[in-house]
Amino acid sequence: MNSRRRSRLIDITGNQYNFLKVVRFVGMRGSRSLWECECTRCGKHVVLRKDHFAYKNSRQKSCGCWHRDQSRKRTLAIHRRAKEREAS
Repeated sequence: MNSRRRSRLIDITGNQYNFLKVVRFVGMRGSRSLWECECTRCGKHVVLRKDHFAYKNSRQKSCGCWHRDQSRKRTLAIHRRAKEREAS
């Protein structure tokens, strides 16, 4: 990476965004910076582009464990409601 681009890069190591804590800078993919993050919910390490997690409207909140848990809760709630309808 050339020194000009590196000097514009802001070090976000140690920052936390939702459930992701930034561990270290990994490198660049094109003009996008890649960061290794640790999920504070499960401890898994993932490499993500900064624009996927570090901005206000970013969709990436965790390594994926949060989304799986939310999906499972929704599915169980739907199943429970269906069973209640059958019983009545």
